[in-house]
Amino acid sequence: MLDVGNKPYLHRYSGALPLFQQDSPSPRYMQMRLSLGGWEELKKDLKALPKSFYTEAEWMPQCMATKTGGTELDRAAADNFYRVNQWNFLLIGEEGTGIFFHNDHLSAASWQAQIVGRKRWILCPYEQRRLFSSQMNPFDPDYGAHPDFARGYCADVTVEPGEIVYYPAYWWHATRNLDTPTMGITGLMVGNEDDRPDLPHPRVHEQFVADITHKCSKCWDLSKGPGQRRKCDDISER
Repeated sequence: MLDVGNKPYLHRYSGALPLFQQDSPSPRYMQMRLSLGGWEELKKDLKALPKSFYTEAEWMPQCMATKTGGTELDRAAADNFYRVNQWNFLLIGEEGTGIFFHNDHLSAASWQAQIVGRKRWILCPYEQRRLFSSQMNPFDPDYGAHPDFARGYCADVTVEPGEIVYYPAYWWHATRNLDTPTMGITGLMVGNEDDRPDLPHPRVHEQFVADITHKCSKCWDLSKGPGQRRKCDDISER
């Protein structure tokens, strides 16, 4: 995952766990997409977090109600949303693993709580996006190949166990696990940011709706009849 060309494998947890427990010549890294029920269970083991970390509790029952105008959450729809959009993760890794330099596809801010081990982060503002490339290594930048990166104002921080890192929507980031094992929990937030002049829709939640609509258009053709609209696999079922 440190290389943009190194694509991850998608497994069910029951199949991934035995593979993760096997001996490996290289360090391993696992991102567990949490279902709605999985996140609700995990939250029981956590100490109190700021209410802003749970913004979905305010808007999701209205956006995903069991009936039009209702407020009862459609749990099946919400569960699919959690899995497909990677709303909450449990991350487990070994020293040397991490995520390549990139920015996320939804206009949602992110938080990550470090539970075990240390993780190094590079965080760069979206407004400077023209200086960055997913082909570069921000931990050891090649300024000959990527000279513009030298003009970026980025943070290089190490997050210790018990600490939380936060970054706004679309910010570029890369991570490197510094210990074996490392473990963290991450989540997305909508509605907690001020207006952003660097986004096509300055109101961040409106940009989020536009992003979700665009993402859905890749998998759903509403001109087709029921049962014929899906154009891609449902990864929430894997």
